[in-house]
Amino acid sequence: MSYLDRYKRRMQANAGVPKEEISSDRPTSLREAQLNRATDSQRRSFYDSPTLTQIVYDGQEFDVIRSDKYKDIMLQTFLFAPNTPVKIGTIIETEDYTYLATDKNGETIFPELLAKLCNDSFEVPMGFEQRIEHDRFGNPIYIDVPITISVPAVISDKDYSVSSNSIIPLPSGRINIEMPYEPEYVEHFKVNFRFPHSGGDYTVTDIRVVKLTPTEKYIKVSATRVVSEA
Repeated sequence: MSYLDRYKRRMQANAGVPKEEISSDRPTSLREAQLNRATDSQRRSFYDSPTLTQIVYDGQEFDVIRSDKYKDIMLQTFLFAPNTPVKIGTIIETEDYTYLATDKNGETIFPELLAKLCNDSFEVPMGFEQRIEHDRFGNPIYIDVPITISVPAVISDKDYSVSSNSIIPLPSGRINIEMPYEPEYVEHFKVNFRFPHSGGDYTVTDIRVVKLTPTEKYIKVSATRVVSEA
């Protein structure tokens, strides 16, 4: 390749880059230039979108494009601006609803989260505190009182299959509970824990941490309805 060809190639790669940002030690490659142009194009398209809206994501305000491509209020996608770092297991708050991010597309130019509607709250057990009462003779009675914390949760008798990209009903009497991850939730939350839901009682049959990276995870609980023996 001649010097002129190399010069033209370098000018093409650096197109649109301010002169002071061009490094002679490490010139921009064509691949980097293409990525920069694609990112700039997507950013302009993103902020020009008529469906742009604001949400609170992980406690901070962000612009997003929200999509209802699954035609189900329980399942929404949120497209963020290019290069926005997005994580599963985070809470997304819209004007009307709260969602839990459970999957992402892994893109940097088109970072998108798949999120499920937090349609309920769940009382997560956090241990016990001791309360002192007295009998009629004034003797102390020590009682262990359960401590719980209310956490936004996705409670459903359906599940989403990533492989088939579809919503699948669970067997009768089964529900899944998905919630943000906190170490203390897993510490106190155990199999066989019994809790009320929708006019009946359920017992926990499985607890697992769905983890994408060490900092991206959420809790998924499976529970079965308790059948009355009466």
